[in-house]
Amino acid sequence: MVDWDLAKERLRAYRRNLANTWALFKESRIGVVGIGIMIVFVILAALAPYLGLRDPIYWRAPSEDVIALDTYWQADTSSFLFRAGDPIQSQVAIRVIPRATDPRADRLYAASGNKLLAINPAAGGSKGWTGPDQTAAFTTPTEITAGPVAVNFGSKTNPAYLDLVVYLGTSDGTFYALNDSAVEFDGDTPLPGGPDVTTRSVVGSVTSIAVWSEPTDDPAPARHLGESVFVGTSEGHLYAFAASNLSLIWEQSFGPGIPIRMASGPMNPPANPSYSPALTEDGQQLFLNAGDWQSVYTRNGTLAWTGFPVSTPWTSAPVVGLPSILADGSFGELAYAASDDGWLFARKIATGAPYAPWESSPAAQLHPSGSRTIPVMETVSQRDPGPLSSPFIDSTTVYVTSGSGILYSIARDAVGTLSAGTVKWRFADKVVRERGFRFTAPPALAVAQRIIFGVGVDSKGTPDPADDTGIVYSLSEVGDLLWRKDFNGTLAASPSIWTTQVGAQLNIPNVWLGTGRGWVYAISSTGKYLAPLPPGTYPSGNQYLWGTDLQGRDIFSQFIWGSRIALIVGFSVALLTVGIGLVVGLVAGYLGRKTDIVLMRFTDVILVLPLLPLLIILAAVLGSSIWNIILVIALLSWPGTARVIRSEVLSLKERPYIQSARVTGASSVRIMFRHLTPNVMPLVFLYMTFAVSGAILLEAALSFIGLGDPNTPSWGQMLSTVQQADLLRAYWWLLPPGLGITVLSLAFFLTGRAFEQIINPRLRTR
Repeated sequence: MVDWDLAKERLRAYRRNLANTWALFKESRIGVVGIGIMIVFVILAALAPYLGLRDPIYWRAPSEDVIALDTYWQADTSSFLFRAGDPIQSQVAIRVIPRATDPRADRLYAASGNKLLAINPAAGGSKGWTGPDQTAAFTTPTEITAGPVAVNFGSKTNPAYLDLVVYLGTSDGTFYALNDSAVEFDGDTPLPGGPDVTTRSVVGSVTSIAVWSEPTDDPAPARHLGESVFVGTSEGHLYAFAASNLSLIWEQSFGPGIPIRMASGPMNPPANPSYSPALTEDGQQLFLNAGDWQSVYTRNGTLAWTGFPVSTPWTSAPVVGLPSILADGSFGELAYAASDDGWLFARKIATGAPYAPWESSPAAQLHPSGSRTIPVMETVSQRDPGPLSSPFIDSTTVYVTSGSGILYSIARDAVGTLSAGTVKWRFADKVVRERGFRFTAPPALAVAQRIIFGVGVDSKGTPDPADDTGIVYSLSEVGDLLWRKDFNGTLAASPSIWTTQVGAQLNIPNVWLGTGRGWVYAISSTGKYLAPLPPGTYPSGNQYLWGTDLQGRDIFSQFIWGSRIALIVGFSVALLTVGIGLVVGLVAGYLGRKTDIVLMRFTDVILVLPLLPLLIILAAVLGSSIWNIILVIALLSWPGTARVIRSEVLSLKERPYIQSARVTGASSVRIMFRHLTPNVMPLVFLYMTFAVSGAILLEAALSFIGLGDPNTPSWGQMLSTVQQADLLRAYWWLLPPGLGITVLSLAFFLTGRAFEQIINPRLRTR
């Protein structure tokens, strides 16, 4: 039965003790200051979910705030101009008007569902074709599954001899060739029809198209023997058609149900679009993914190689690099392929033999096929899981993107201290990669500007495809981020890059992209990445009270959420530390003898261990979870508390009231936890306040050196990103986490000093 009178008396006693303690505490000015600061941070941390803050990890400032980049125009293909609107899944093709120097693009082609659209880039993305009923799209009965691929078989320098053909294929096995050589005013060009449209039927839906046109200029332009179009289908058929009249030259079958994949573009060479990178410069060999890596002679379709297994599955297409000086001093071409499981291959054109510098490179490893080749390394010890895109070859550099969200630059030949096939640099947008970002197309290069572009899809961390958006990254040759632009729709194909005839854009190549929402964009290839942004209001209307970090994340939001992490870590570690220290100190001090010796020697061992190095090792082994960090800090921080508690217990256990408890038959456990514990609680609270500040500093140190939880917005993580970005000049980014750690740690230290003055009256200020 509960003795309520006794309970009330004890409650009154607790209140009197609390009032007396507070009266003593108030005498310490530093204690009042400390507890005041603590209360402010506790309130901020508690209200963080209700303050309408931006997500500290995944929210980023919109593109118009963080980049200075011209968007020349954006065309909605569902509008009355085009009447399309289906997702644009393929690369935007371009028509280049022949000129003796510096040819310019005057027309774009985009496939949207079952419609092919012609767009005028010099007139704000207006329609390039007009039909009898004012329609502006070439319509096919079924969905366009390959193309468009645009190639000029005529003169490369004289616009009077333009002979441009646009190729596309559909899901019902129809291959189309559209002649679009008329150069007229915007919207006045008739929709291709009649003799300007040629079709052929193939077995299976069309999966890829490759074209070869004579790359050198012809003084007597005409479609010559040897200029060919190659069509691959979903049923393993490969067709070669003469460019002159689309007559069948040969047909090759690689087996039913094997989709043929060939690299269609961007067209080679980059100085003047001429032929697909699936072909050699002389047009004699064609390289394709037909389950295995195959090469055929274009004159008759016979195999030039024995098929080589790349990976299962293998979803990209092999490419041929432009002729260049090879490692042995010869001038020639190599064929390249990238697998779905992180391997990169380079082979000689004529024989299919592995590229010797890669086979013998220290960076090479044994591929499951039995040959040595290059693994694309995500880290020093881990191969990228893929899938890898088709490579883009720029002389002696190989660029490749991965579905893991990384873009790689790889040295083809040994240079300096780098072995052949070594990763020169990696680019990954850490924030969006952690929530599922993946590159979705091969990289592209603006040759004159030496800018690399990569496009991909950001899943926003949700499984719903409706939430997916697109991102295009612009990088320098050394992997530095120049700018990044976000799109409402997904991006599934490489950008097309060329200059137009618009005066304001004459010397700046345009970047053209189509999105999953059916929009076509024209943006400048050159821009400037502005983040980290100083405090202020920006074009989107967003206001950043404390600015943003390098990735466009709001500093104020990170700071408030970081206070929650600091308090969680501090209090959790303190409770565990004083809990362990209290138990060890009580048991060792009260029981004494061998128990005391064993426990104190173990305490001494823990005490002399180098704390920070051991924390680093354990955090690296256990992982970067915030709870692992709390556990590691607590397990290594209790010995000091245990020794102080033991020394106090050694004194208390000789007191008369403890002797009386023994005489009355109280057990050792009851004496320790019923009689001794209340008397050591002042020391427990004292060391708890010191433990909180120590834990905050240790967590910040671990996060600063990269061992913190990357998905946790801690102050240490904020300082780490400042240091890694080498942006210590960004005071609005550097000061908040640094001051937060300092002020909150100081608050607990001051509170602890006030408790110490209460416990030890000799320390009180008179």
